[in-house]
Amino acid sequence: MNLFVVGMADTTFEVQTDSTNCINAFCEFLHERLKRAPTKQSAFLVNCVQNFYQLNLPLFQRLLRTIIYTLLFEH
Repeated sequence: MNLFVVGMADTTFEVQTDSTNCINAFCEFLHERLKRAPTKQSAFLVNCVQNFYQLNLPLFQRLLRTIIYTLLFEH
């Protein structure tokens, strides 16, 4: 997952987009897996995802700020 974080911090838009899409696809995969049949690993998976977002909160805040700025001022 650290590779995706590095990709999201890259200055190239395409690299940022691909990294964000990979993180999104991974979270969707986990969400679908957890919906089907909870297992002993479910709590561990949920904790891993929560920790990932908490540890990288400034990066996601910057991403959201950029999206909002783009929506407000570029259209």
